Amino acid sequence: RVGLFNGQRWRAAFELYDLPIDRYIVLGGYGEPARLSFTGRGEATGALGLDEPLNLVVNSGPGDLSFTWDRHALTASDAWSLKMERGEARTEGLRLVGEATDLSLSASRSEGGSALIAGGGRFDLGLIELFTGETLRAEGVGELRLALNRVGEKFDGALDVTLEEATLRTDAFPHPFERVEAHIVG
Repeated sequence: RVGLFNGQRWRAAFELYDLPIDRYIVLGGYGEPARLSFTGRGEATGALGLDEPLNLVVNSGPGDLSFTWDRHALTASDAWSLKMERGEARTEGLRLVGEATDLSLSASRSEGGSALIAGGGRFDLGLIELFTGETLRAEGVGELRLALNRVGEKFDGALDVTLEEATLRTDAFPHPFERVEAHIVG
């Protein structure tokens, strides 16, 4: 028996196998479509009829998150989790690895709305073409560091990108770069 309006507690456990996330969110993908799939298990809890946040815990093992596009294939190299409890949320252990890519990402949000996203690592510059298509052709490896912070309505953060021995080509400028650094702070 479930009471819909009297604070009835509920719990649901679930398992997902190769869930095609790319069907539910828009990914770039010039040329071949980008594919993102997820396998994992979790549990959701809450109370019907009460104004309280949903609690959600999702756990996934190594290789259970995968992204493929063109010649690129990235997979989660380690176990990772997403936890949403009492209005707070955080990821732990998210790391995507491919042939020339090794990126880590962590994110958290407090009940008051403050948020932090941080991560970085090296990435195959060819992944840029996912967003630019034929406009920009890229070869090489880049280093990325990202930190974004939100407190109330105020945002600040930093993005550092370093490209070494990179080739960036457009119709207007088909030349290699020895080193490019970009620092965005704000």
